[in-house]
Amino acid sequence: HILSSKVVITLLSFTIKFGFEQTILQLLPFSILLILIQICLRSTVRPRVLRLVLMEVESRICNYTGKDRYRLGDLSRTTVNRYTGKEDYHFGDVSRATLRRYTDKDEYRFGDVSRATLQKTRNSILSYTGKDSYSFGDVTRRFL
Repeated sequence: HILSSKVVITLLSFTIKFGFEQTILQLLPFSILLILIQICLRSTVRPRVLRLVLMEVESRICNYTGKDRYRLGDLSRTTVNRYTGKEDYHFGDVSRATLRRYTDKDEYRFGDVSRATLQKTRNSILSYTGKDSYSFGDVTRRFL
């Protein structure tokens, strides 16, 4: 961490004292909020700092899930449902969604992953070389 735990807690306490803690917390990335929670739990910090950070995290989770209150599992359910495009999860939905995204096909057939991989590789090579077709040695010539 760039700043020490003590400095971070002091800065947060300062923002609370002058009443602009919500503005500051809303600007921080989610990952930083999680680090702040860890810092607060490891130190003897004012409970208000921890409470405010936790309230901001809950607010963001509720905004993401569309729920009024967070309940265990809401974040996972929402993420899986968004990824799969379905409202209810059934075994295999994540695998099917991953295959659909990778192959750009709604229904999987044997060999689709191999064909998609070859096509993606071909497209990357053509993009790298700036050519419309590939000839042996194009990548080496472009590299050198």
